[in-house]
Amino acid sequence: MEWARAIGNGLFRGRGKALGTLLIWGSGFLLATIALNPMRRGFHSLFDKAPASRALLGGGGLDTLFDTGMHQPAFWSAATAILPCMILLAVVVGLVLLAGVYAQAEEGSGSWRAFWRGSAANVLPFTALLLLNLLLWVVVGLGIGLFFAAAWHGVRDTMDPAGPWHLFWITLWSALIVVNLFRNSLGFSQARWVLTGGSEGVARCFMRSVAFTFRRFVPVNLMTWLLNLVRAGAMILAVFTLSPGYGTTGSWFATAALLQGGFLFAAYLRVGEARAQVSYMSAFLEPPAVAAAPMPVGKDEEPSVAAAPVFESGGMEEIPGA
Repeated sequence: MEWARAIGNGLFRGRGKALGTLLIWGSGFLLATIALNPMRRGFHSLFDKAPASRALLGGGGLDTLFDTGMHQPAFWSAATAILPCMILLAVVVGLVLLAGVYAQAEEGSGSWRAFWRGSAANVLPFTALLLLNLLLWVVVGLGIGLFFAAAWHGVRDTMDPAGPWHLFWITLWSALIVVNLFRNSLGFSQARWVLTGGSEGVARCFMRSVAFTFRRFVPVNLMTWLLNLVRAGAMILAVFTLSPGYGTTGSWFATAALLQGGFLFAAYLRVGEARAQVSYMSAFLEPPAVAAAPMPVGKDEEPSVAAAPVFESGGMEEIPGA
C-alpha cells in the first residue's frame, strides 16, 4: 500500500503546503477575474435596461441569463476574445508555481526561498516535459480518434439505434483515460526531475517516467482517481449543495465565500497530489552512490588522492524489482 502511504504523506505531512496552496488559489482567482471581466461587461450591457433583469435582481432567473446570451453571437465573440491569451498565461503561471511546489516537496522545506529557488531552476525543464507529454498523448489521442471515427462510420449504417450511443460513451471514456494518462506521466516526470536533480536529462527523464506509470499502472491510477474524486466532491459540495441556499439578494458574499472555499480546497489537493507523487516516486529510486568518507590523516601528513571522496554523477536509478 505504498500509494496510500504516499497520499497520506502528500496531504498530511511536511511543511510549506499553505504557501503553494495560497499561490495557486490566488493566481487562479486573479486570472479568472481578468478572463471573465469582458463577459461581465457584456451581461451588463445586455440586461441593465432589459425587463428580464428584474428576475436576476430577485436572485433567480439564471436560465433567462444564459438563454438570452446564447442567442447573442456578438456577445459571446466579444466575451471570449481574451480567453486564448488567458489560457496561455495560466499555463505559464501554473508551470512556474508547480516547479516551486515540486521543489519544496523534494527538499521538505516550507520556506519562500526554497519555493522560488526551485521554481527558477525547474520551470524550463518542466516546460520541456510538458511539451514532450503533449506530443506523445496528442499522437495517441489522434490515433484513438481516427479509430473511433472509422467505427462511427460503420455503426451509423447499422440497424441498431443504440449503437451510436454506445460508441459515444466508449469514445468519451477513452478520451478521459488518455487525459488521465497524460496527467500521470506529466506529474511523475516532474517528480522524477526534482528527485534526480536533472541528472538524467529531459528526454530520459520523460521516457523513464512514462514507463514507470505503465509498470505501476494500478497504484498510480488509484492515487490519481482518488484525488480527482475528492476534488470533484469538494466542488460539487460548494457549488450545488452549500451555495444555492445563499443565492439571493443580500447573500452574495456567503455564496462567493463558499465557492472560493471549494477552489481553495482544490488548490490544497493539487499541492498534496504533487507531494504524493514525489513521495511515491522516491520509494522506487536509489540515491546516487557516494564513496566512503576519507580516512583520517596524521598531523604532518597530506591527504592522498585515493582517500578523497568520489561522487558518481549517474543520478538516481530505479530500484530493480521494487
